[in-house]
Amino acid sequence: MPDSKHPFIFTNKTQILPMTFERYRPLSLIHPPEGPTQLSPFVTMKPETKEKVTLLTPYKPVLHSMYYAHRHALLIGDLLDNYDHLET
Repeated sequence: MPDSKHPFIFTNKTQILPMTFERYRPLSLIHPPEGPTQLSPFVTMKPETKEKVTLLTPYKPVLHSMYYAHRHALLIGDLLDNYDHLET
């Protein structure tokens, strides 16, 4: 039976560690990397099947971007609808 003063016993204690921040160092695209580099084995592989070309093939990038924009708008709408339930 739990203690009346401490009714909840946590078996997994949360450890809070201090955060360290380092300055962001972007990858240098001007200078080549030092030392030998390896290529991924997927670079030399040919695709197994070719994509079927249809009337909509040139428009696929635009259609994909419109689809992702729509999904993003739905996500933003859900977040705005549930903003009142956010615990602070």
